[in-house]
Amino acid sequence: MTQNVVLITRPEEDSRDLQYQLSALNIPSAVAPLLSIQPARHDFEWHTLKNYSGVIITSKHTTMYLNPKLREEDIPVFVIGRETLKSLMYRGFHVFAAASGDSVSLHGVLHDYLANQNKPEACRFVHFGGMHISTNFQKNILESDLNVDHVSLYEAAATRELSKENILYLQQDKVHTVLFFSSRSAVIFEQLCEKYDLTQRLRHIQALCLAPSVVKSLDETKWKRIAASAEPNTAAIIASLKDII
Repeated sequence: MTQNVVLITRPEEDSRDLQYQLSALNIPSAVAPLLSIQPARHDFEWHTLKNYSGVIITSKHTTMYLNPKLREEDIPVFVIGRETLKSLMYRGFHVFAAASGDSVSLHGVLHDYLANQNKPEACRFVHFGGMHISTNFQKNILESDLNVDHVSLYEAAATRELSKENILYLQQDKVHTVLFFSSRSAVIFEQLCEKYDLTQRLRHIQALCLAPSVVKSLDETKWKRIAASAEPNTAAIIASLKDII
């Protein structure tokens, strides 16, 4: 372990994809998945899709658990993010409109859609996502003036330990940056560092986050530096990482 590495904390498959991209840029990295994606039990009846004016999908993980009936129904699908859009298109789902990257922009997209409906007050949306909802999405969409039902199709289960390899990287100060893509993963990482008596090591490490909301989840007194990428997407976080290096 001669080179310092970037620690990637996304779920396993996503981390491996990003690790491949960083390798192509000659940026050494290690994978430390903090969340494991699993299907969630729900009682949503897919034949009731026809009762909704639109479907909202905000995570690429949701696309793995969508019922094919969504392809058959003539119902507009609204998404956030490039990865979600690409994953839906790959699986053959039609997307009506995509927001630029956060729940505020999605709120605007949905309002624009409602403005063109005969009875906007009667319109209701259904959001398919995970069991853990971000504070911003809760505030800007689920608790807003929109009528939105939430259905959990998957659960992001928290990792309870770090690998021996990653513990060594941290103990030997071989990690120069940790990448965080969600507030929950940021909290889990700090908890695990506490568990393994690694919190002091964070003073030598930079945290690079997908969005300002993720930055707020970290304790700034523990880290050398905390920053957010210019935009909430993978390309932007890679660009920010290159600037740091």
